[in-house]
Amino acid sequence: GAYESWHSALVAIAVVTMIAGNAIGLAQKNLKRLLAYSSIGHAGYLMVAIASTSMHGASAMLFYLFFYTLATFGAFAVVIALTKKDSNVVLIDDLSGLWATRPWLAVSMAVIMLSLLGFPIFGGAGFVAKWYILQVALQARLPQTLLAIVLVLTTVVSAGYYLRVIMVMFMRAPAENAEQAPPAAPLTRLVLAVTVASILVLGVYPNWFQRVASRG
Repeated sequence: GAYESWHSALVAIAVVTMIAGNAIGLAQKNLKRLLAYSSIGHAGYLMVAIASTSMHGASAMLFYLFFYTLATFGAFAVVIALTKKDSNVVLIDDLSGLWATRPWLAVSMAVIMLSLLGFPIFGGAGFVAKWYILQVALQARLPQTLLAIVLVLTTVVSAGYYLRVIMVMFMRAPAENAEQAPPAAPLTRLVLAVTVASILVLGVYPNWFQRVASRG
């Protein structure tokens, strides 16, 4: 019927977006483009929650949207902090040795990357959000096993670019004669501090927002 056709189309779109977004993300050297293409993969994860067609799926989607909004604000705060006056392009290689020159910025970006990856503990709310969607998919009235498998596999693929950013910041030496970005504006620092703190706190105490999302 119409419902089955709609659901099949949604599953197909979710699979394509998860695979395409993460596969293209692997090839990116520009940090903004990496975040843009990875967002396609995250849209696929949201579709997994929708495909479960349950109230729990709706609350999982709201929780994921809230976490992803926080992580995106934080990631672009880092991009703004690293943007030089003569260029609006921030390459991943521009983060080389960031731990040595601006440690607070490197630690903040590491938390955000691990959160977008869905890494346990250090990824804060990101792990909880993906786990919530995975549970919803597998416990749906019609279990979405295919979507759950693709979600896990594409998350593993995404580690290739999220962990690369962390590796560049912590394991490479700063480039010689590299031009330093000007100090971050107070508002940028505030946004970054609030988003990172919120991601970590939500990872430890997710139940409150899960209840709010369920009521929503």
